[in-house]
Amino acid sequence: MGNEWAEGFLLGMSFNTEEWDEFSQIKGVGELLIPTMVFAQEHQPEQTFRSPPLTIEAREDLLDEMFDNLMSIYEHFHLEAGDMH
Repeated sequence: MGNEWAEGFLLGMSFNTEEWDEFSQIKGVGELLIPTMVFAQEHQPEQTFRSPPLTIEAREDLLDEMFDNLMSIYEHFHLEAGDMH
């Protein structure tokens, strides 16, 4: 649960890599992507790129964190877009 969503989110990020690269370098902000990265990598065919298995409780906690972080990511870009106007 959450894997396909995270994979799609990362795919969407690939359409604007420059802005996402800048975002990921901001201390304390780039870490917001970690839960998404964990879910996106969990089922990678190449084991060296695969995230470690999650317990049911850890999966639920990470899902909550991923979606909470999504709101923070949205706020970051929303505020940034507001500064441009």
